[in-house]
Amino acid sequence: MNTEQVTNRLVDCRETSNPETINRCKNQLKTVSHFLLLVLFFSFTQVFSQDLQGWDINKGKNYISYIPSNLVKGKTFHLIVYAPVKLNKRNSKKMTISAAKSIQKVLGKPLKDWSIKSINNNGFNVTNMYKNAHGEKLFVSYTGVPIQHDDFYIVQVISSMDSNTQKFIKKMPVLFTNARQRYRPNQVNKHSDKTAKTTKEKRNKYYSKERNIKYKKIEKSVHTVPGKGAKLSGIETIWSDIYFNSAVGSIVVTPYILFKDRSAYTRLTIPPTELDVEKSKRLQVAGDVYKRGKWTKWRRRGAHYEIISLRTGKWKKLEGSKAISGKKGETVNFKYSAGGGNQARGSWKNKFILKADGTFEMDTFRMMNNEAMGGGDVVPLVTTVSRSNKNSSKTNTSVIGDNIGGGISSKRNNGSKNTGTYSFGDYSIILRHDNGWVHSELFYFDKADKTSVVFRDKRYWTGR
Repeated sequence: MNTEQVTNRLVDCRETSNPETINRCKNQLKTVSHFLLLVLFFSFTQVFSQDLQGWDINKGKNYISYIPSNLVKGKTFHLIVYAPVKLNKRNSKKMTISAAKSIQKVLGKPLKDWSIKSINNNGFNVTNMYKNAHGEKLFVSYTGVPIQHDDFYIVQVISSMDSNTQKFIKKMPVLFTNARQRYRPNQVNKHSDKTAKTTKEKRNKYYSKERNIKYKKIEKSVHTVPGKGAKLSGIETIWSDIYFNSAVGSIVVTPYILFKDRSAYTRLTIPPTELDVEKSKRLQVAGDVYKRGKWTKWRRRGAHYEIISLRTGKWKKLEGSKAISGKKGETVNFKYSAGGGNQARGSWKNKFILKADGTFEMDTFRMMNNEAMGGGDVVPLVTTVSRSNKNSSKTNTSVIGDNIGGGISSKRNNGSKNTGTYSFGDYSIILRHDNGWVHSELFYFDKADKTSVVFRDKRYWTGR
């Protein structure tokens, strides 16, 4: 069976009450999962130089993720290859199951019992389904892959359950080999050193330390004082595009300013009235700092807006909703929360409480570690847990390994930085902390009932 046959045999597996359809979906997902395993294990000799155009590649500290750039809006297909660890004669089945359950905790509760399959070369695969933050049912697979030199990989696949996304399975051999080449360049056959060199040069160009310093300086320079930035009279609307990014394990927000002159500013992170438009149009353009710039054009088509994509240069429809600014003198009474994370990045959760009397409270939690999996019997595991709320700020760091153990902790019994009073401005919130700090941040409601908001660069909502 080839990839096209697998794709053609898929049916739409959205929620259904028809038992016959449910059973057919389960059987076809098993077929896809089994085929996925065969593809991985019989393709290790694929070369790094194969064509990866059309894929967005993101390399973190302990993972490499691949997302198709031409993915249908509203659909999900995401492959993550976690950094290899040494197997060291451990049970690969237990490692695979342990990694799957650990990673899945930050994505969502499994909808059924895990399906576990053994595969060639002492590898194992576990599969399940879960619902993301939008209520979409997704197929998830974790494959434990033992490779030469005692390396052990976890390959995670998250996918919508229909044929629009399953066609990407055909690229899995190339993606997995590409990841191995990046982790272990001396173990994978390279037919084109030139391609690898070019890729590295491009990556270094856009992700160098110097570039990041310059980027931050420009971002700071276009941030002017409140009221000296964009004029609301020149703005058509503020638009909020929201989607779930499984690479970071949370909701990602992309706000746009659509100006009446048909220009559009992308990836807004500050209140619009604090954006120096003239300076931004000079500095935030495509170049060595901004790969695609931050300015484009928009148009209206019926009831929706379209912009020229900075990635493709083509018109695309803006999804999401219109931003709703808070009103001056208005207060609300909600407890907003946001959170996310994954095995590679760690986890986080923020609470932002706005009270009817005009006061606020903040509560933040972070947990980070230095390995995607493996624990102390592979390398020393360094874990940092921090918590800051109205009572205090605490940080604990622990180190666990075969021949090492211990940690440090700190605590400050003063939570005044996390409490104070608030007021709304134009698409902004002004926070006056009890420790004396006063600042304004991007803030707007993205629902008319005000049960969800965008604060700074994250989306918060009630009931979490």
